[in-house]
Amino acid sequence: MCNKKSGEVFHGGKTIHAGSKYFEPTVMTNVSHEMLIMREETFGTEISVMTFDTDQEAISLANDSEYGLNASIWTNDVSKALKFAKLIDAGGVCINDCLTNYLIADLPFGGVKESGLVRIPEIWWYPYSLKKMNFFRKLIRVLYG
Repeated sequence: MCNKKSGEVFHGGKTIHAGSKYFEPTVMTNVSHEMLIMREETFGTEISVMTFDTDQEAISLANDSEYGLNASIWTNDVSKALKFAKLIDAGGVCINDCLTNYLIADLPFGGVKESGLVRIPEIWWYPYSLKKMNFFRKLIRVLYG
């Protein structure tokens, strides 16, 4: 049985080397939203699985955090996942995956809220607009006649 302070280790959870601070990949189940593992950013190979009753509850739980680096949606219904992705307040949202850019340094990466980076967006990053397109057309004409 799970209380507000502990979940169950479904897989992993052991240190890789005796006395080490490094843990093997871990899956936690029977977690609650009150637990630190669900409320803080975990920079490690850990995933916590939590149940919900309604779609709105799932979105509310996902957004109820002071952090927003990355989110992932796991489902067989990709069209529903795309709708959810637009409602989740995170720097990146993956569908049936957990990484946004696989260490491609040229891709934009950053979070929102306390996970955010204060930066001026690069001009060539999404979202593209008619204004940006016209700017680039004029720039190309100036540069290349």
